[in-house]
Amino acid sequence: MSNEDLILVEDEINEQPSETGTIISEDDPADQATEDQSDKFKGRVTKDGENIIVKLTYPKEYRARKNGVEEKRTLSEVTFRPMNGSDIQNTASFRDENERGIRVLIRISNITEALFQIMDARDIRFCSEAIEHFLSDGP
Repeated sequence: MSNEDLILVEDEINEQPSETGTIISEDDPADQATEDQSDKFKGRVTKDGENIIVKLTYPKEYRARKNGVEEKRTLSEVTFRPMNGSDIQNTASFRDENERGIRVLIRISNITEALFQIMDARDIRFCSEAIEHFLSDGP
């Protein structure tokens, strides 16, 4: 998205869960602590080589402008790659644990800070859990 401008239009942001996306459960993923980790991610997280792709439960619509042409888009999934030394160096200066976590999520994903800011907090929490599980020592 380097050559694009994001135009976030508040009245066009979809606040409802995806009707077409795959949802494991209607419950909040954070409330499912007792379920098996594999089941928790089944249907919402896929691996593509070393990367993981997380389907969002609460997709967000936004407008992007590229080369002067504005178009409507939907953020329905986020791709994360494994961390490297550069990622660690660039996020180590943040003393606040929450801020560091946010910066890591943005840095290793395919989204910009502006898109991160419109994501639903429940999807952000699920992405964090998926990254910890799959990019550390998970299956």
